[in-house]
Amino acid sequence: MSAATSRERVFAALSLDGTDDFPVLLPYLGILLRDHWAEITNLPWWVELAGDIESRFQVARDLLEATAIDWTPGEMCAGRAWREEHRVGHEGGRVFLQNRVSGERREVHPEPPGGTQSFAKTPLITSIADVDRLLPITPHTQLVAEGYLDYARRAVAALGSDHFIFASVGAPFWCAFNYLTFEGLMTAVVENSDLLGYLLERLTAQQIESVRAYAAAGIHGVWVEDCYSSADLISAEQFRRFALPYVARVIAEIKALGMHAVYYFCGDVHDRLTDLVAAGPSALSLEESKKGFRIDLAEVAEIVRGRCALLGNLDAVGVLEQGDSETLRRALAQQAAVGRKWPRFAFSLGSPVTALTPLSRVQEYVRTARELASSAA
Repeated sequence: MSAATSRERVFAALSLDGTDDFPVLLPYLGILLRDHWAEITNLPWWVELAGDIESRFQVARDLLEATAIDWTPGEMCAGRAWREEHRVGHEGGRVFLQNRVSGERREVHPEPPGGTQSFAKTPLITSIADVDRLLPITPHTQLVAEGYLDYARRAVAALGSDHFIFASVGAPFWCAFNYLTFEGLMTAVVENSDLLGYLLERLTAQQIESVRAYAAAGIHGVWVEDCYSSADLISAEQFRRFALPYVARVIAEIKALGMHAVYYFCGDVHDRLTDLVAAGPSALSLEESKKGFRIDLAEVAEIVRGRCALLGNLDAVGVLEQGDSETLRRALAQQAAVGRKWPRFAFSLGSPVTALTPLSRVQEYVRTARELASSAA
């Protein structure tokens, strides 16, 4: 069965029957934009800083034109009140984000290729009272009413008939890192399980409200990202206690609201792959082999056995960035073979496109994947 549009192609791949017309996707489109902005759009780098919906929409259209992939994000934006209060100003070649009401302004700079890394070293939360103070639950109806879904609605209305529109949320266990620090999260699993459990309940409730807001905006699917809960970091027993139950509730809510859930899991999965499937996602997306662990998509497919769709995990560094054209074609052909046997499949990468990968190489990936999908069909 061949699909006529990008949207239909993705929906077919996520369906119970799958498709022989495999969609072509890319993860982490924000990173791709950050590192290849000038190759993708003619708009200035600062154009989205004040939350302008139409500028953001034009960048999304430029990205689709530059890559020809089958999906595009429809994430939350700044609330309407914030957007009305802020604008971008210029002075002597410098760029400022200005508050029209208070008059305050802050100089802003483009992120360098590869981005900047900043990790909290001091926990924000050390007690249940901290959770209650710092993590209010905003009802989804309020998120919609205050304009946080204005961009998502714009994307769905203008692009949703032809493309699959997705949003993103974090798995609760991964989100906990933002409040506990990485070290604090790892030690809380052993030393402070009561506080961790309370925090995870609150984070789950927050993510569910976000999911409900996305459903109200008409989003087709949600990318659920899960880090720091892999076999190289916590045990399978700890995963089943502190990570799996909470992310499974988020996934269940996504599906109950009529959307698809794509569960992206970072790290080693060798002892918890069946648990990931048991979480009930529409599709599973995994990293490529690296950092001392091995993930072979064909082996994964034999364990998953069509219980959910699989996204490809093409090596973003060894193949896409550093490999030649023949290496790229061979790697994609191996993944297409998985799709021919288990047709709930879409081409994708295991990690973000790197800053050292030219846009032309990304375009070659898309073209080659399309050719292989056509030959499979």
